[in-house]
Amino acid sequence: MKTIKWILLGLLMSCSTLFCQNVFSQFPQTDTIIKEDSMNLAIFIVDFMTYQFESANISYYSKCNNYCDADSLPFSMYFDSWWDYAHVYFHYQYDSSLLFQGSIIWMGFGNISYPTNFIPAQNFQYLSNAVSLPANTEYYNTTIAGNYCTWEEYKQRAQIAWHSIDSLELTNIFADKQFRVGLYGYSRTEGLFNPYNADWIIFLYRGNTEPAFSVTNIVSPSFNLYPNPGNGRFSFDGGTNPQKIDIFNLFGEKLSEINTLNTKNIDISYLPDGIYLIKIFLKSGVRLSKIFIIH
Repeated sequence: MKTIKWILLGLLMSCSTLFCQNVFSQFPQTDTIIKEDSMNLAIFIVDFMTYQFESANISYYSKCNNYCDADSLPFSMYFDSWWDYAHVYFHYQYDSSLLFQGSIIWMGFGNISYPTNFIPAQNFQYLSNAVSLPANTEYYNTTIAGNYCTWEEYKQRAQIAWHSIDSLELTNIFADKQFRVGLYGYSRTEGLFNPYNADWIIFLYRGNTEPAFSVTNIVSPSFNLYPNPGNGRFSFDGGTNPQKIDIFNLFGEKLSEINTLNTKNIDISYLPDGIYLIKIFLKSGVRLSKIFIIH
């Protein structure tokens, strides 16, 4: 039985590494993805419960000439509603262009009607660099916060969703210069909230902001936690010890906080078999990774 568990876990890990073997087959060459004379917008769809990256779209709009993005994302969000049917819209404040539109149906399942040409996740390449979530990230209000979870829990879950795309080559390309991020929980359902019907919508924006980000926003890939998978007793290498490590389940609930300044080992063998997220606080930045526990 244990052998079967290891085989299944190995298959799960292999599936995740398949992303690394794919390229932007439906995108232009990576050196032409960013158009410096345009507003560049990538929209990612991430499953609300599993945090699985599903698809993405990249579009281009007129670049605002009055630094409309100096203080915040230049987006306007609003809803309309007729009885048991509603829409959520995001518009570009500069010229009122439609950026995103999705329906929300009473006790049903709404759909995204704009953009239309989302590209499946398997067409994207992952890198070893994880891009940190900017401090000025904007969280868009939704009925999920307050009904299903608190506002703080909503933000924590949104931050976990970010980590499903933070190592994409596309994300790294956007982060080559200053960029902005918006996070929105798209419920698709009106009435009783069904988290299994919902998605995270992640907006990755690059417009007038030109200064390059500090290299500390990209966490060095040299840090390693092993053995992974393991029985819950892990060691790490990669130079300086992390200051601490936080452990989360896949629902974003913090399970443990470990001070690691004076050790190169952690013991979380008390946790049951499963997949966990670890947030590693290094001097150079914060890294988030997955660990697999199997006893």
